[in-house]
Amino acid sequence: MPFSDAPPPAAPAATGSGISFGLSVGKRRSSCRLTIRKAAQEKIFGADLTGKRAHVKVGRGADEGRLLIQIARDGEFEFRPSMHGSVMLTLGTWDLLPKDKRPAAECSLHSVNGSSVVLQLPSWTKPSGVGGRIAAEHSLKR
Repeated sequence: MPFSDAPPPAAPAATGSGISFGLSVGKRRSSCRLTIRKAAQEKIFGADLTGKRAHVKVGRGADEGRLLIQIARDGEFEFRPSMHGSVMLTLGTWDLLPKDKRPAAECSLHSVNGSSVVLQLPSWTKPSGVGGRIAAEHSLKR
């Protein structure tokens, strides 16, 4: 009986930016989690970010729904290792985020400038971008 080699598993398609953002809401505290896959770290930052630090700024006004990440030695946030070479930043929540849990969703790159990156966060992070539901929650729409 003849045998042939089994084919290797298909590699997953490289779609999206490799960066995701999610929101956890608990009884005692809420937090946001930004995850950057290994391939995205290499492509965007040119290096593994594990243990590196960053300043993180939340967009306001015209930049609402965006996040600025600047790699800096004195940054207040540290990239922690996650699964399969990914890194994660854990952030506190801010006033314009929804009050309920949101699953991690893909972010897009708005701009890259050396060690600084501006991310376009998922639409649910922008009160005016979710059909008014969150806008009403924050009294932004009457």
